[in-house]
Amino acid sequence: LYLYDSNTQKVTFIQNEIGERITDIAQIDSTHFFIGTDIGIHYAELANNILTLSPCNQLDTLKIQINELYYHKPSHKVFIGTFQRGIFSYDLNKHKVMHIPSGLMDISINCIRAFNDNEILIATDGAGVYKMNTDTYASEPYIVADYNRYADYQWIKHSIGNKQSLINDQVNAIIEDHDGDLWFATNNGISLYYSKTKQWHSFLSTFDFESHSKNHTFISLCEVEPGIIWAGGYSSGIYQINKKQLSIDFFTPSLFSNLNIRPDKY
Repeated sequence: LYLYDSNTQKVTFIQNEIGERITDIAQIDSTHFFIGTDIGIHYAELANNILTLSPCNQLDTLKIQINELYYHKPSHKVFIGTFQRGIFSYDLNKHKVMHIPSGLMDISINCIRAFNDNEILIATDGAGVYKMNTDTYASEPYIVADYNRYADYQWIKHSIGNKQSLINDQVNAIIEDHDGDLWFATNNGISLYYSKTKQWHSFLSTFDFESHSKNHTFISLCEVEPGIIWAGGYSSGIYQINKKQLSIDFFTPSLFSNLNIRPDKY
């Protein structure tokens, strides 16, 4: 465990007496913490940079994999998000732990945050975001993927042999430039879609025989100035695309300064 003091910018090593893999920590006050691990949850006190575990009958017998801990200060409750075991709450006023019947038993809880004084938001792995009342524990879906609600969409995909299509179906990044045109970074080059004319143009793919580049996978795009696009992928440099001229240049970050910047693999 490491303690970082943002006032002094000092880092202090703290001996971990738990002997388990720590997954999350929630601070209750200036000295008390709940520490979640891959097999349970512990109550601890930190004094003089020494971490001391405090017995807690309710929590010490709770053998579950902890994903997320959130201390809701208005209700004085700790909400415990688990891996496929749902949500638990620990009431610090009553010193009682409760398994909340939220219907989220078979999914993982990724994140819990306050929504207001008596409601929290619960982000799940695959079931959207739920909203829960911290007093009654009543929960309801708050943000979900509803395909009927978003039925009016266009599916953009690669058409073999058709230059007027997306260059590759594995898309890693999308940006909209200052003209309102779309750029797609894919696992086989970069596609430019002109929104007004509905025309396509591609760069740096295996179908581009004029290009001598062996790199075709791109994971990041940025319009650094109007009409100038930078693209990064699995190479030690950056490709610069001039939209007006449809030209491509390659450079490395070390060209921007006199510093000896050692390139990495991407």
